[in-house]
Amino acid sequence: MRDRDQARAVLWGAVLGALFGSLAAVLYRRSRRQGRATGAKPIRTQQLVRLGAAVVAVLRQFAELIS
Repeated sequence: MRDRDQARAVLWGAVLGALFGSLAAVLYRRSRRQGRATGAKPIRTQQLVRLGAAVVAVLRQFAELIS
């Protein structure tokens, strides 16, 4: 039973990671296109790393909440 639950948790984590990664890529591409058209400042790598760390922290808290 425990192995099945662990496998299910890993599978859900992989699926959610892929979805969030794909969504981030789509939003990043969209912002880059709009930024070129409007002449906006480009997104810096540091901003993306901070955003990613914040998302990971929120997901970790959510996982602790439901467990």
